Amino acid sequence: MIDQIIQVILTVLIPGIILAYLKQKMDIHGPKLVYYINAANWFTGIDTRPLEQQRANQALPPLNIHAITIAIKNNGNQVAKNVDISLFQWPNHFQVVPYISYEILPLDQEPKRIIRLKSLNPGETVWVSFLFTSIVNENTFIEYVRSEEVVGMRTNMILNQVFPIHLTWLVAILMILGLVFIGFIIWWFYPPAVFFIKALISFPR
Repeated sequence: MIDQIIQVILTVLIPGIILAYLKQKMDIHGPKLVYYINAANWFTGIDTRPLEQQRANQALPPLNIHAITIAIKNNGNQVAKNVDISLFQWPNHFQVVPYISYEILPLDQEPKRIIRLKSLNPGETVWVSFLFTSIVNENTFIEYVRSEEVVGMRTNMILNQVFPIHLTWLVAILMILGLVFIGFIIWWFYPPAVFFIKALISFPR
């Protein structure tokens, strides 16, 4: 009887608890917004007219342009409604790609601070590009990204090298072999574990 109870604990209960914990962490109910800086570039435009024309018509001053693109994605399983992008500094121009319906808030006063996207479907990603004629800190110019349901979370993106397919398969095979090895170790330690638990249960108090 004791052996059966121990076997149930080791083979059913513990894996069940682990799976329930993982399911709780991975199961997403509702929308989940994440955003990250996709690109940030600085350009300087100069007067390229011939020198004689610049002297005659007065040379134009250099034009500095700061271009920043952010990506916003709905990783949840429901539609995110009224996704607001609040900015500390309003851009000279912006563009939403692919185009979706949006509005600028507040409507009747300055300074404007919020771009409101009507909705983001589950798994949908949009890119919003901003152009500034002044220096902007791309890490702090966004106040927040949020919808009616959730607040967006900023993630940091790191560019990784794309490895050959045969190397990817090799790593996957090694990972599978590692899991098999771990399973063998668990199977090998199973009898001592049963013996140890039985000894603890039968230990006189």
